[in-house]
Amino acid sequence: MKTTITYLLLTFAFLANAQDGILDTSFGTNGKIDYSFFSTFVDMKVDNGKMIALGKHTDGNPILVRFNLDGTLDTTFDNDGIKIVDFGNDSETPASFAIMNHSSGYAYLVASSISGEIAKIMEDGSFSSSFGTNGILEYEATGSYRHASVNYNPSTEKITLVRADGSWNSSDGGKILRLNANGTIDPTFNNGNMKRFYFYSGGQIINLNSAHTDTASNIYIHGLYTQGGVQDSYTVKFSNVGVQDYSYSLNVNGSRSYDPSPRYLLNGLNSTSYIFGMSTTYKMMVVKKAANGSLDPTFGTNGVVSLDLPNKYYDNVTSIAPYSHGIDDFKIILAGRTRQQTGNSDVFLSRINSNGTLDSTFGTSGFTSVPTTIANHTSPIFLGVDYSNGKIYTMGYTATGIVSMFRYGVNLILQNEETSNYVLKIHPNPTKSNLNFSQEISEIKITDLSGRQVFFNKEKTKNISVENLPKGIYFINGKNNKGEIISEKIIKQ
Repeated sequence: MKTTITYLLLTFAFLANAQDGILDTSFGTNGKIDYSFFSTFVDMKVDNGKMIALGKHTDGNPILVRFNLDGTLDTTFDNDGIKIVDFGNDSETPASFAIMNHSSGYAYLVASSISGEIAKIMEDGSFSSSFGTNGILEYEATGSYRHASVNYNPSTEKITLVRADGSWNSSDGGKILRLNANGTIDPTFNNGNMKRFYFYSGGQIINLNSAHTDTASNIYIHGLYTQGGVQDSYTVKFSNVGVQDYSYSLNVNGSRSYDPSPRYLLNGLNSTSYIFGMSTTYKMMVVKKAANGSLDPTFGTNGVVSLDLPNKYYDNVTSIAPYSHGIDDFKIILAGRTRQQTGNSDVFLSRINSNGTLDSTFGTSGFTSVPTTIANHTSPIFLGVDYSNGKIYTMGYTATGIVSMFRYGVNLILQNEETSNYVLKIHPNPTKSNLNFSQEISEIKITDLSGRQVFFNKEKTKNISVENLPKGIYFINGKNNKGEIISEKIIKQ
């Protein structure tokens, strides 16, 4: 097998197509598909060549929906692409979901917003027969569950549940519970008990937003403190055994937002993170935090990026997606809503470089937007990047009762003319366990089709084990002894 060597991660024939950030008019009608079966729309993710959306059906049932890359419902998922997740609560709107990329295969975890329950749904849309009772696990029988965040860590194969007590703007704090992949209690976290936490001491009102984990299984919980109509972002960190890290910066300058729900994204590989929303000057806001929770001075202006879409008043970032752009670099796509001081909002996309500067090669001078008939500039737009076809997908409300999906082109990795005739042999490929290389390579990164890094090895080696990776297609990247970068596709059986 001949391996192309280049200064970039991947090379695909389709990457020379249309300019980044332009609507793909071959998708739906002029780049958009409308769906009218959502009464509430909660979230959307792109993974393993599918789009997965969480919400509530117009018939009142909580639903998990899976789409093909062309926007059609995936009928291999529960026969019609729509899975009803019935927790037994008439007023249930599901709180959150996580993709479970487990060594035994794919599954989805859905957390209830009312009861202390999570559901595990298999890749074919059936409930897991080995998780809880008929696929629904009750982890706590009493209490109020105004927010629950579920997280799955593929590095440790652990499920983390974080939920808030009390009502909105309550001072009751929250709890953390960690489970094994089969739903049993993990005794290594807080001796198998729920961990009570506050962002400050008891009595401080912080509204829970989301929970995340890094590869070492540290837990990061993001919350919001409302004062004077402005949201302050706070983040607490706990170790993999449940001990709070008080050295981690709780709050940073520049993260105040007028968006009712500024959001948070953790890079689990290096523990850096981003807070994003709309700044107090109504501009796009992206804040980068270093691994210790402090502002990252290499990003934007002292860790803060503020962007203003021309001729608009409100610019609100509701979703971001960092993705690899070369072996040692990345870019960040921003999605959200923008509008004049009055009138209807537009769905926008933008892209920034890894240092926070605007990438003017994206869209038109760094931006692209599509009009809607929704006035609300805080209604979230969710974003995902699919590496298998080089596309960006966004999803959110565009009209009353209508959730729309948009597809845009993106050159994930631009080709470089600098290549070599060096041949690296990888065997066996496909493999069930080990990969052997004909020469030593270092800085080995393996990413799945969604661009998520699932393996890293810095040291030189001629073989690695991929036994714990789920079955699927991956891309392996590394450096040879000459410092040249190698990229190849591998198949895990």
